Amino acid sequence: MKTNNKIWMSILFVIFATFISIIVFATPSTVRVINFHYENINGKEIVAVTNSGTVLGYYPDYNFQPDHGYMLKIVDNSNNALFSVKMPPPSEIYVHEYNGKNITGGLVILNQTDFSMVLPTFQNESKIVILNSNNQNVMDYTIPEQKTQESGKTSVPFGLIIAFVLILAVFVLASRLRKKKKEIR
Repeated sequence: MKTNNKIWMSILFVIFATFISIIVFATPSTVRVINFHYENINGKEIVAVTNSGTVLGYYPDYNFQPDHGYMLKIVDNSNNALFSVKMPPPSEIYVHEYNGKNITGGLVILNQTDFSMVLPTFQNESKIVILNSNNQNVMDYTIPEQKTQESGKTSVPFGLIIAFVLILAVFVLASRLRKKKKEIR
């Protein structure tokens, strides 16, 4: 019977350790949600920020980027890139239409459109720059000075609450196992 309890305690420990590691690595950080307006007027591309703000959350995984397209950079006061991501040109969308028997559609190039991005924030960030496919600057946005929340800091210590609940659950399960063990004897 002792080996059976050791197995159960080992399983509970692995589950507990997994939950704790999830809590540690899934801590939200301060992200910038930014809305843009793209316009192409007589061949001149213009991108402008229409709205920007910071919230506590997560930004997308930008590991997979297109081979060509627009480049967005977050830079510091010395113009050192803190973050960069390539994105498809905002004017290009793919449209598909089905009318009975035929599927039609393809690439449509828009003269103007709105789009949004969720970006990480940095303590020493100063501006966001967007370069078009020809490496020409189409936008410089100076990030306004604002007091942002530190990464992973919330008003309620979320990780501590979850850890406490998990520890409590482990003790409850362990006590139930002991009671069942006593009932069997």
